[in-house]
Amino acid sequence: MSRKTLSNRIEEFEGKHTGLSRNANECCMYKVHEQLRNVNEKAYKPVLLAIGPYNDQSKVGQGFMEEHKLRYLHQMLKRKKGNVETYIATLKELEERAHNCYGEHISHTPEEFVEMMVLDGCFIIELFHTYKTRALLNDPIFQMKWVLSRIARDLLLFENQLPFFILDKLFRMSESNNTLLRNRSKKLGEHVVDIDEEKDGISVESSTSTAQVIQTQLNDLALNFFSCFLPFEWNVDASSYNSTKKIKHLLCLVHEALTPLLLEMVCERLKVGFRFKNTEFEHLLGLIHATIGISLLDMEIDHARERQEAEIFKHLFGLIREGIIPLLSKMENMRKAIFYTSEF
Repeated sequence: MSRKTLSNRIEEFEGKHTGLSRNANECCMYKVHEQLRNVNEKAYKPVLLAIGPYNDQSKVGQGFMEEHKLRYLHQMLKRKKGNVETYIATLKELEERAHNCYGEHISHTPEEFVEMMVLDGCFIIELFHTYKTRALLNDPIFQMKWVLSRIARDLLLFENQLPFFILDKLFRMSESNNTLLRNRSKKLGEHVVDIDEEKDGISVESSTSTAQVIQTQLNDLALNFFSCFLPFEWNVDASSYNSTKKIKHLLCLVHEALTPLLLEMVCERLKVGFRFKNTEFEHLLGLIHATIGISLLDMEIDHARERQEAEIFKHLFGLIREGIIPLLSKMENMRKAIFYTSEF
């Protein structure tokens, strides 16, 4: 057999990889490194629920959640009067973008990959909705209290994620028939939003983006679910993270800041807050990470300001002690001298 030249090998490489190039910035979901996994393999494996292409649902939890995923999808379609073919057709347009989010090889065909995203994504959304409405009380699988906490844990595993924009798209499609969004004109705060329904969602003409309103609703649903299963406290009202009142408060802190540390923390808080407002998350894990980050920054800013105010008070007290108190004492001595002089 004749030896292949380097030129031949390059041509073969180009032929195999044509159309497979991807932007490195798109990759956000990888498998855990083997050395890290070997420390504690169970820490990175889902117990009950497999999400995304890296874990096989038929093997995870012995396929315990497979039927329940289908049931939740059917439940969501029935509740929203949706059509699964519409969801599949819409996500086909996002298949390449979603595929590029995964840094490892995916064995699914494009059709299997799209169906997996529809099934897993709709399950997650319906789970959040069911939890908020407390319909879990009538759900057979959640009669066992241990199930829900393990599902919450599985949903935050690094290898068990869907791209957040897929959840966002599915949620916006499911909410396009919502009473709140169906009306042609609705007031949201001080803004009027005009909405036109389309086959796969909504189009908006407004100074306030309806897409942002729906994104906030999705964030709130997710945070409401996870807040009960994580050892952290946060304000689960996502809309308050970057409210006008909050921004003004932070900008006032910038104006009043006397220390570089406080100024740096406020700037970081604004940056993370705007990221949160614009739902710039790679996946659900990113949402929780940003939420905890905001909570910690808010706490640190409050502590820094308290320390700053304490320093200001300490400085003022020092001025009083060193300057004003001796002056008052001197004035009191002068008053006494005048009083004694007037008596004689």
